[in-house]
Amino acid sequence: MAGAGLLLHVGWDLWGTGLATARAQTKLRADLHQAFAHSRTRQLPVVPGGADGLIRIPAVHLDMAFVEGIAPDALTKGPGHYPNTPMPGAGGNVAIAGHRTTHLAPFWALDALHAGDDVTLVTRDGRFVYRVVWVGVAAPDADWVLAQTGVPSLTLTTCWPRFSASHRLVVRAIQVYGRSPEGFLDHLNQGLGDWLRPPASRLAPRVA
Repeated sequence: MAGAGLLLHVGWDLWGTGLATARAQTKLRADLHQAFAHSRTRQLPVVPGGADGLIRIPAVHLDMAFVEGIAPDALTKGPGHYPNTPMPGAGGNVAIAGHRTTHLAPFWALDALHAGDDVTLVTRDGRFVYRVVWVGVAAPDADWVLAQTGVPSLTLTTCWPRFSASHRLVVRAIQVYGRSPEGFLDHLNQGLGDWLRPPASRLAPRVA
């Protein structure tokens, strides 16, 4: 009986939680459709758990709405924007967290990303494309990954390894397209150059 109960619990974590997330995503996409249709009118700030925009990563087949906040209730709906980091278009380091194994596991395959892969965020303020420059593993309390950056950047975080919170998988990307405080960027056809160098002293090697 104990074994059957464990299987049911694991089944709910991996499959059952996804049902609630799928319903939430339907509602979030509807909210975003409405917001995008009226993007030229003044809109109220997004409340915690509300729809901030869409995150699309073709390399890992991800296309989901992301929400404001990283509280447990918010992350049950989809990836969540760290509230103390800027939104796309404002410069600095935009940061988004997501589940790795439950709630549709939006960041399940985040470790499959490589330098040069693109991440697109679509918000009320437009479309923003970020290009991955490094992927690494950091301690769970490595708050430096959320610190502000000298160029408009995006940081994605999730648990490492799967089914464990012992470390944090971190993806860093730089903005190559979209509005920024320095003006409109369009570097889609340019190389990454020196940005490909990760801060090796602070990152552990990825080991499955």
